[in-house]
Order: sequence, then C-alpha cells, then structure tokens
Amino acid sequence: MKRILAAFAAALLASTTFADPAGIYDITMETRRGMQTLELVIEATPDGYAGALNGGRAGDRAIASITVDGDNFEFPLAIDTPMGEMKLTYKGSVSGDDVTGHIETQMGTRPFSGTRR
Repeated sequence: MKRILAAFAAALLASTTFADPAGIYDITMETRRGMQTLELVIEATPDGYAGALNGGRAGDRAIASITVDGDNFEFPLAIDTPMGEMKLTYKGSVSGDDVTGHIETQMGTRPFSGTRR
C-alpha cells in the first residue's frame, strides 16, 4: 500500500506544471484618471527573474527582481508623484497567456489583467 501511495504521489508531482511567466504582457487597469495600459516585461535571468514596466504616467521603470513562486509573481515598485514617493507592490499570476493580479498601493488595491504578446 505504501508503494502505491508513493507512486501516486510521484506521478502527481511529476504532472504538476507551472506557467513560465517570462514574456511581454499588455496589462490594463482602471485608475482615478481612467483606463491605463502598460507593458509588463518579465525576463528570466541567471538569478531568477527581472523586467520592466513601461508606459503610463510613471514612464518606463526597470524591475530589478521579480519573485516567482509557481504561477504567481510579485515585485515592488516605487514611483515619484507630486505628493512624494509612492510604493507599490504588484502581485499576479500567469495562466497560459493570461495574467491577472492586483497592485497594492498606500491608497488601496487596484486589479489588473492582460495578455502575453
């Protein structure tokens, strides 16, 4: 019985696959100033993942490190605003070519979604 359970567990683990988040995504989100579309770039590096968030009012921003855990990713980003620096945390997940998630800000949470190019 133990051998059967061990074989079943091994087969289950072997069949578990995660989406590779590397790619270029067009993501959209609703802001106080209307819909905003950004380009999210996630690149594999020797040390993990890095990338960029391009477009929008904040301009192009490099992302030094993106934490990836299975289908989920997360990265911090700081932007300058007229009220000072605003710290953001992007959290999302990849399913095939779709990405969904949210941005945690000092003023609340904003959802985003998008697709890989």
